[in-house]
Amino acid sequence: MPTTDLAVFCFQFVACTMAVLCLVRWYLLPALAPLPPRKQLEFLLLPFLIRFLGSSTLVSGVVGPDYSTACAQVATVLDPLSFALALTSLFALRAGSRWSLPLVVAFLAEALVFSVLLLWVDGPTGPIAELHAHWYVATVVVPILIVFQVLVLLTTARHWRVLWAAA
Repeated sequence: MPTTDLAVFCFQFVACTMAVLCLVRWYLLPALAPLPPRKQLEFLLLPFLIRFLGSSTLVSGVVGPDYSTACAQVATVLDPLSFALALTSLFALRAGSRWSLPLVVAFLAEALVFSVLLLWVDGPTGPIAELHAHWYVATVVVPILIVFQVLVLLTTARHWRVLWAAA
């Protein structure tokens, strides 16, 4: 990947992350504070319902011809799995199921595995080389999801006793 492309990617990734952090801090967190932990998690899991986007790396022309096959395979398997875990977690939270906390923990674990695998299969620039039309996912969608992933983790860690007791 040319140095200029990497610099633009880093700038866009950081700028989007900072913008999302401002929105979260100034508007989202104050609005979520009075809600019970289950409702907070329901809202925080909603952005992950678009996690099927990774499978688009298999579509001809979306990424460059030299895009990492290993990265595409990881995204194609684990992105829809993350979507399924987020959706199942949402259903369990809304139903007040005893499975809601284990499902949220599985969702968080899958996100960690996904990140480690994506970086491991092709190195730190592997997932961003040859992105082409998929560029917006890495520079806009991924920063949003990272911020919300951290919020899900912090909310779960902060309220795990309440969530466990409610089950």
